[in-house]
Amino acid sequence: MIIKHKKTSLIFTSLWLVSFLFIIYFISQPYNLLPADSNEAVFKMVVFGANFISLLLAFCFYSKAKGYPSFLGFLLWALLFIGFIILLYLPDKTVEKSSS
Repeated sequence: MIIKHKKTSLIFTSLWLVSFLFIIYFISQPYNLLPADSNEAVFKMVVFGANFISLLLAFCFYSKAKGYPSFLGFLLWALLFIGFIILLYLPDKTVEKSSS
């Protein structure tokens, strides 16, 4: 596994987790059709966008870390949980074979 891409994938996964916690907080709050503060609406859109993009980049970098093109990460991201399981079980192409 390519360590540089794996670390980048972990960074984006962490960002996704933090933004996901914010989304859980937003969902638990009473729903307002018209937010009192427009900055609150902008903040929510930024958090949702960060959640969306960070998970996409985490999939792309993790597939790159395993030696596959990042486009495969994009395709598997579209499948979400099924794609995540597929990505975990894909064989690592970067493993060096020991000569015996």
